[in-house]
This record gives sequence, structure tokens and C-alpha cells, in this order.
Amino acid sequence: MICRNCAGPLSGVPALCPRCGHPILEEDRTFRFSFEGDTIEFFGWCVLLLVSAIAVVPVAWTVAAIGRWFCRNLRLHDNVTVGFSGTGLEILGWLVLSALVSAPDSVIDWLHPPVFVAVLLGIATFALDSWVSLLQLRWAVSKIELSSGPPLNFDGSYAGYLGYHVLLGLSVITIIGWAWVLARLSHF
Repeated sequence: MICRNCAGPLSGVPALCPRCGHPILEEDRTFRFSFEGDTIEFFGWCVLLLVSAIAVVPVAWTVAAIGRWFCRNLRLHDNVTVGFSGTGLEILGWLVLSALVSAPDSVIDWLHPPVFVAVLLGIATFALDSWVSLLQLRWAVSKIELSSGPPLNFDGSYAGYLGYHVLLGLSVITIIGWAWVLARLSHF
């Protein structure tokens, strides 16, 4: 964010510009963006993703290409451009890790252990899956590059992220609760 008056960089959410003392209004704190991709391109990427998912391995490179396409078409305020530097090989590693983390669920179904063991394994798998998805989110955010400044990072806590996952699971039984949880999770 920059000051409208002196174009000085602003960090955090200051009430006044530290360089010139100009008041920072609420509309100055709001970031505007637009997406310039079109529906046909998006549909084409969806079809390519579906085809590559059938072959399994190419899906990682397709996801990386979709990330680059999406970021290329995203325009932020003040003509800031966005790039994505994640590679297919990195994404493949995350996909393999996700598959390994979810493997205990298949073992539970296959072995038919006592109920308390199945519940404990399910809770442990859920907690581990939430931790891996938090690491994936941090990785993805770190691979987004803005033309205007420092690299992005996501430093949300595991406890908060796990809490939102638990709330999301519980909210599925309500009519509208899931929408509230997803809206709050997007602000996390």
C-alpha cells in the first residue's frame, strides 16, 4: 500500500502516513483488483485439468500452468502485476504428500478396527491433513510474486486453521453455516 499524498510505502494499517502525516482513509486501505481472463480460456483450462487428472501425473504441471495463467490475468491497483513461480515438480510433491497423509483413511476402511481405534485414527488423520494443507497454503502464497514489492507470506497459526477446518466440518449439517465459516476462513 502507498500513500496517495507522497507515494510513500505504508506497512500495516496506519491512521497517518509515517512519511508526510497525511490521513489514510478507509478507501485507501481497500485493495481493488480485476480479472482479465475470459470464460472460454477458463473452460479450456478446466477441460485440460480434467484430462490431465485422468492421467494423474500431468495434473501437477497443469495446475502450475493454471496458476501462471490466473496470475497473468489478475490486475491489482496501481497496475501491479502478479506472477506465479510454482513448478509442476513442486506441486507433484505436494500431491504425493497429500496422498500419503490420506492413506490411513483407506487403511481404516480396509482393516475394520474397533470403533475407538477408527475414531482416533480419523482424528489424527484429520489433524495431519489440516497441517499439510496449511503448509500447502503457505507454499502457494510464497510462490505468488507482485511486481510492486516484497514477497508475500502467510503466517496464520495451525490452531486457528485447524479450528476453521473443524468448524467447516461441523457446519455442513446446517443450512447456511458453511458459508459463514468459508467467509471467515477467507479472512484468516
